[in-house]
Amino acid sequence: MTLEPSADELPRAEAFWLSVGSFGLPLHLLGWQILASVRSGQPVPASTGWGLLAWGAVATTLLPKSPAWTFPVIGGLIIAGNRSARGAGDPPLG
Repeated sequence: MTLEPSADELPRAEAFWLSVGSFGLPLHLLGWQILASVRSGQPVPASTGWGLLAWGAVATTLLPKSPAWTFPVIGGLIIAGNRSARGAGDPPLG
């Protein structure tokens, strides 16, 4: 599926990006994982933050006028929260 579909392909492209191609479901699943982690008193793994930071950096570079810039911000906050949740001598979580 292209980012610039022809007029004939537009309905099919819209259906793809609004359903299977959407990042809505994966982000909801990630949110549920983070919420479950916090509710159980466990810090969110730093690897989750690093993954969001990397994904957001690539997405923001490719689509600068999208809300993808929020992913590096969220990733950075998760990394910072993970660091503050562990003691000074403890190994990083995740």
